[in-house]
Amino acid sequence: MSSVLAVDKFCLGLIADGIYTNQKVVTAFPNDGLAAALTPIIRVNSLGLSPWTNNNFVAGDLSVGGLQGDGVNKHLVTGATPAEVWDSDGDCGITIYSSGTGFTDTRYDFGHWSAGGPPVCSVYLYWGGTTYFDCWNSTGGRTSGAAPSNGYFCCTRTSTSAEAIYKGSSSGGHAILVSATGQSSISNRGTTSAHIMHVFGFNGASSTYSDKRFSYVGLHTGMDSTQSAYQYARVQQLRTDLGGGYV
Repeated sequence: MSSVLAVDKFCLGLIADGIYTNQKVVTAFPNDGLAAALTPIIRVNSLGLSPWTNNNFVAGDLSVGGLQGDGVNKHLVTGATPAEVWDSDGDCGITIYSSGTGFTDTRYDFGHWSAGGPPVCSVYLYWGGTTYFDCWNSTGGRTSGAAPSNGYFCCTRTSTSAEAIYKGSSSGGHAILVSATGQSSISNRGTTSAHIMHVFGFNGASSTYSDKRFSYVGLHTGMDSTQSAYQYARVQQLRTDLGGGYV
């Protein structure tokens, strides 16, 4: 299926499931050339940059499986801060599909970092065997669980006291990885240029870039288990229709 038809089908599916309005910025890395891959397929209210700013990726890093990091210096700049994307400190959603090599390497995968913060907004899909989601600091705002394997990860905050990480793959289906309730002292959303979110690395950290392969990155409102399950099914179908980038 062509990428245009696949994306159209994906968006119609989100609408049918009632979660299109949850979406803020979505990039699906279709294999139509680097410029197209870095251009969001959903971008509400002109959030961030279009395309995302490319730092050191080349055409050969893109395949039907997604975009491959190198763990050295390749990363993307979304141009958006958390305060621009999410309307309150009790709301956040970041979905990443990791589809290839590098999953068990200890790397920074998404967000910004301020010497541990606050504020921070960061995702480590695998760090020493653990998956971490820091929203909006790395103490009271942290959720973590044993890292599984490649696949769909939905990191979500649904209130100032509750976070969760959901995981999905063709072999395991969709399930909750970890949840945290009763959180306090979570700090707040970042507002300055130092808090602009990066992909394949952290804004504010000049090392430990990701060497994973990503086939989908989405910023959205906080989701419950049902909403994340709907989204997982649509993302899985999108990547299937694009010919790769799913597990």
